[in-house]
Amino acid sequence: MSAVRFFMEIGVEEMPSQYVLPILGSLTQGVSHGLVESRLYHEPLSSNATPRRLVLWGTVLARQTTKQTVVKGPLLSVAYDSEGRPTPALAGFCRRVALDPDKLHRIEDNGKLYLAATVSEPVQSADAILPEVFSQAFQTLPLPRSMRWGLSDYRFIRPVRWLAMWIGGELAPLSLDGVSSQAITYGNRTDHPEALSYDDPDQYWSCLEEGRVILPFETRQLQIMEQGQQLAKKIGGRVDWDAELLAEVSNLVEWPTPFLGSFDETYLSIPASVLVTSMKVHQRYFPLYDNRGMLLPAFIGVRNGIGDHLDLVVRGNQKVLRARLADAQYFFNLDRTAPLSAHLPALRQVIFHANHCPSLVWPVADACGPRIS
Repeated sequence: MSAVRFFMEIGVEEMPSQYVLPILGSLTQGVSHGLVESRLYHEPLSSNATPRRLVLWGTVLARQTTKQTVVKGPLLSVAYDSEGRPTPALAGFCRRVALDPDKLHRIEDNGKLYLAATVSEPVQSADAILPEVFSQAFQTLPLPRSMRWGLSDYRFIRPVRWLAMWIGGELAPLSLDGVSSQAITYGNRTDHPEALSYDDPDQYWSCLEEGRVILPFETRQLQIMEQGQQLAKKIGGRVDWDAELLAEVSNLVEWPTPFLGSFDETYLSIPASVLVTSMKVHQRYFPLYDNRGMLLPAFIGVRNGIGDHLDLVVRGNQKVLRARLADAQYFFNLDRTAPLSAHLPALRQVIFHANHCPSLVWPVADACGPRIS
């Protein structure tokens, strides 16, 4: 049986990084399930995503597989009258299944004989079914949170901005909340914010290259690590590639450009854990260490796209980090002005729940006053 290729891209405003891959996985699973339910059997689907796009492609049968269903009719004993003529019960059943009585067959159920019909369900082409499969899979995505935009009640995690669906090399009709399928895509915001048109799905990949978009998550991640390590070697450092942070940053950008930044060495007097928290949690930077495992006054940041004036980007990020570290230094010095025991009386104002911190509640309560139950 012949097969047909399909391709779909949904362009959206930037999705939160932690939801990019889970949403892509749910969409792929939903489409695959919908194809099977529609009797459009397919090869394993391919999919990838960036913060601004969900892309899915694969190969399915050109037409549905046939499906036959046995429909039970009236009892044989009531299907014909005493003269062998069809009764109204049989005539009504024949009208329902659109078959003549001589096309029926007998089946046995619980020791009784019935007339039955074998009915073939209609067979449709892939291009008639795929748009509905995609629309249903997208609208029923399990979302951790959603939003509405425009005048409708349509909901998704971010507004849909462009859409393209191709079936067998032809642009297919599909609409999601008023956004219709068009032969366009977009590059990353920094380098190519304008629309890029293409004539068939095979040209889509060159549009991504022109628009400075790296579609595979693994490729973006690898580029960050390779270029980041090269920058770190310039100052004799190594990068702390925190896996969770690396995954987050890889799903914040479409064309990662790592850069090397620095901060004043005087901040190294603050505990390294405080500095690392400021870099990782607040700024999404990767700390650098020397060969002895000591923190260096430097970091690796990642910008989206190549763009111009990378030096200004570096200075801006260093300025923001400097403010973060100044705050950290102030509160660290403030905490050191009094011993921990000086804070003990303030715990009288705190209610500890035994189910949340059973190892702490009783010693604290004994020291500060009566137990709280």
